Amino acid sequence: MLYFCLSTVPLSNETVQRRIDEIGDDVESQLVQILPRIDHAIQIDVSTVRGNEALLMGYVRFVHEKEAKEEMLFVISLPAETKAMSLFVAVKDFYEDKEIAMKKIIQCATDGASAMVGQLLMKREIPDVIAIHC
Repeated sequence: MLYFCLSTVPLSNETVQRRIDEIGDDVESQLVQILPRIDHAIQIDVSTVRGNEALLMGYVRFVHEKEAKEEMLFVISLPAETKAMSLFVAVKDFYEDKEIAMKKIIQCATDGASAMVGQLLMKREIPDVIAIHC
């Protein structure tokens, strides 16, 4: 019976990709509703993929309804040359686009040299942010 039920679920590549995209959009939508109202920490990391492409990933941690949460906030495609300014601008643009005040970031964790310099840019934007390099 269970096999029959599962065999009727469409699992083509397009269907699976569409469902993954819909889940991601739903999580982002929920976060965009929550984050403007609460202080949160962000961790950013850059990963290089496929030759000249880099991905900037942002994770957030926050307390919501008395429960600690950790969620992936964004994945942004960047040119492979990831300088501090491009990392900072990508994060700032995301926050502005989603209408989340950057002052809600209370802690920023990064790794890598360019990300460390990006922390200085973050401190200029948010003087009270706690910047951590790991």
